[in-house]
Amino acid sequence: MLHATAILAATDLTPMLTLLGVVVGLVLVAAVVIVIVRKRMTGEAQAASFTSGSLLEQLRRMHREGKLTDEEFAKARAKLGGKLKAEMLGAKRGK
Repeated sequence: MLHATAILAATDLTPMLTLLGVVVGLVLVAAVVIVIVRKRMTGEAQAASFTSGSLLEQLRRMHREGKLTDEEFAKARAKLGGKLKAEMLGAKRGK
């Protein structure tokens, strides 16, 4: 009677290990693709959801946290205000 170790020693595991390696590789590649797609979709959704009001609020928060100086905040706010005016004028002309 053959023992389990003798059976395993007599069995060629190369094809099974190769298949296992291929499956694990495919799963890893799929996981990376999913992560990349999610990041892109999330980034596009966040970029599309920015409104002038939300951008102004982000500027205010950054200024409060000390990430923007008073001068930088004033310049950014003025630039955003000019952009808003241009958008509003363009919207009025389009009507």
